[in-house]
Formats: sequence, structure tokens, C-alpha cells
Amino acid sequence: MAKDTEISRRERILEAAEKAFGEYGFTGASLRRIVVEARVNLATVYYYFGSKNGLMEAVLKRRFGPLRAEQLELLRQRQASARSRPLRVEEILEVMLAPPLRLAADNPKSKVQSPKSADNSPGDQSRDREGVSHSAQREEVPKLASNGNGPVVTRLIGRIVTEPDGQTQKILRSQREDVRAAFFKAFQAAFPEVAPAELYWRLEFVWGALAFILCNPRRLEVETGGMCDPADTGKVLSEMIAFFSAGFAALKGQNSKTKAQIRKPKLMSHES
Repeated sequence: MAKDTEISRRERILEAAEKAFGEYGFTGASLRRIVVEARVNLATVYYYFGSKNGLMEAVLKRRFGPLRAEQLELLRQRQASARSRPLRVEEILEVMLAPPLRLAADNPKSKVQSPKSADNSPGDQSRDREGVSHSAQREEVPKLASNGNGPVVTRLIGRIVTEPDGQTQKILRSQREDVRAAFFKAFQAAFPEVAPAELYWRLEFVWGALAFILCNPRRLEVETGGMCDPADTGKVLSEMIAFFSAGFAALKGQNSKTKAQIRKPKLMSHES
């Protein structure tokens, strides 16, 4: 019973801290608010986590640990299935984006379909840019609901990814470093002729767009007058894959001469 009580206390603290960090960020979230929400005293927080930084690290491990493991395992499975073939951009993007959208999803029973490669279904085949035929299957992705932990997790991920606090970013990097490296390596295999900086630009744009969707998903619905539904995670996934795969595809066939001929856009000044 004592052990169950300790687990309950620790979980209550983590739940309260997750809400506070997601709502106010690391700097804005106060330990006083967290202990009130968790129904514990400050000494209990320090007993389990040592400090506010330790609490933040535990919160991130709790959410990003399983996410990290899922992304790395899915990437490993895709690469094993592809054997010696580099993964296509669409495959890499799906492994990147689908797990955090699932994590943020609130109701696993309410699902939508999103594209996924490698199925034997007749009549459901697509071709990549080089004309190679690839079949596509439909993967079920949870749809966000209006209650439960989905919105809390969404705010936490979006807030932490964009949190300017140096200590928070240091903790986050330590937990995501191997994931980012693995995806960058996959993109390098798909585009061996492309300079690393070109890939990093596009990869960072993907992470940034994901953070935007997770941080404030309803903003998209408001800005578009309801035409775009961020709760439809299957649609979010397919649209992000379509958009960013085109950006990576633009790297194909670009040589130094072609790049030199491209006129770099200039920032407009107020005097222009």
C-alpha cells in the first residue's frame, strides 16, 4: 500500500507539472502551482525530483521517451523492409510525423486513415518521381477528441519545443539528439548528392511546422474559418507529407550550376 501511495504521489506531481509546463512553459510554471494541483508539499517534489530542472526532465522523459522509442523502431523497421534501398521521402516523413500526432491524439477509438507505403492491395499503387511503382496502404491514426489528455500533451510538446529557456532546450536536445540524427541520416541516404546544410534547412522546417500544429492546433481552424480541421490527424499527416515531400523533391537533380542560376530573393525594405 505504501508503494502504491508513493507511485500515486509521483504520478500526481508529473500530471500537474505536465499541465503547468504545457500552459506556462518552464520559466512561467511555478512549483507552488504544481504542488497545489498535485496535492503534495514542496518537500515531496524535491524528494522525488531534486529540483525544478529534475522535474522537467522527468516530465519530458515520460512523454518523449516512448515517442523516441517508437520513432526509432518504426524507422528501423522501414529500413529493414527496404533492405538496401534508401527510404523514400514520404516514408521518412511519415515515421517522423505520425508518432507525435498519435501521442497528441486523445481518443484511440476514433480513427481516420492516412497513407502508408508497402501494401499489396491491388489498384492502390502510386509511383515515385523516378517512375518506380510503390503500393500504398491505409494506416489508422487516432482523431483528436475534446476531452482527456490529448490537449494537455499537445500543448506540452508544442510549448517545450518552442521554449526559449536554455536549460529546457538542453534537456530536450539530450532526449531527442539520437532521433534527429537518425532522421538526418535517412535523408542523407535519400539525397547523397545534397549538401548537409540544404537538408538541415528542410528538416528544421518540418520540425517547426510540427511544433506549430501541436502548440496551438485550434489556431489553424480559426485562421482558415473552419476549412482546415486540425483534429483530423490523418488529414494533418497527409497534408504535411505532401507539402514537405515536394520541398525535398526540389533538391533532386539540382547541381551547382543550376543553383548558381537561381536568383536569391531579397528582403523587402520599407523604402522599397
